[in-house]
Amino acid sequence: MSAESRNVHSGHNVFPRPESNAESRDLRSQPGNESESNGPGPSRSLITSAQNGVITPKEFKHLVTSQFEYPPLLQGASGMSDSLVAAFNPYGAKGRAIRYLAARIKLETAAEQGLCFSVAGAHKNCGTTYIAANLAVAFSEFGLRTLLIDANISRPRMQELFACSQVPGLSTRLTGGVSPTAFVVRLKEFRNLSLLPAGKSSVWRSKLLRRDFLAFLMSEVRDKYDVVVCDSPAMSTTTDDCEVIAAVCRNVLSVLRKDHTRVSNARAMLSALDAVGTRKLGSVLCEF
Repeated sequence: MSAESRNVHSGHNVFPRPESNAESRDLRSQPGNESESNGPGPSRSLITSAQNGVITPKEFKHLVTSQFEYPPLLQGASGMSDSLVAAFNPYGAKGRAIRYLAARIKLETAAEQGLCFSVAGAHKNCGTTYIAANLAVAFSEFGLRTLLIDANISRPRMQELFACSQVPGLSTRLTGGVSPTAFVVRLKEFRNLSLLPAGKSSVWRSKLLRRDFLAFLMSEVRDKYDVVVCDSPAMSTTTDDCEVIAAVCRNVLSVLRKDHTRVSNARAMLSALDAVGTRKLGSVLCEF
């Protein structure tokens, strides 16, 4: 797939909505919400209420999408960062672009059992954390069991984005003999999303230990999750953390930033990823 994202902004919905469960059936079946129409869609009473200002447009959209098990989060209700556009505004331009990118990645890797990939930036502040977090949300809303790993030990941000107070995480396992999945947090606000935070420590051990540990971690989670997304450190001339994580994940999505990433940075990153033999899923050009 080429994600230089010619088509990312088109926002096509590749995946069909899952059927609603018993708790979120058509609102027309509830008392007081009878509709004169037998066709699909929200009840006329809800539409009238929205038009009369009884409920806000955001609340109306939340009620309607709840029928299809894909309701956006209400702003400020969870304490999570509003940069999670796939959660708060999945039908806006950015949310549609993220969902389309997630769909393309899944279609390109449909034959794989347990998709695992890292999100790598050509330099710092490329937007890798933004892309990784929102892709994980989108995959989970597709009904896929999704694990998001904050492997950016030196600059962890996932706990802040998802308002997760748990401190132990990936780096804790590096310094102790704890099971690699012991610190996985189930994010209950989402259908199928879990998070393995980075933890406190900012020190990786030797390259061999890093690779062996991460390989063991991936072998543990591949069978438990349909998709594993790793937010990795940016490409650097002083460390090889980005390459190690990409090699263990076997797949990588590279991230560039418009008006910031130099051609030399992009070429250096792609060359380094080629050297470790990882498969490139494509490149995303962030605009923000």
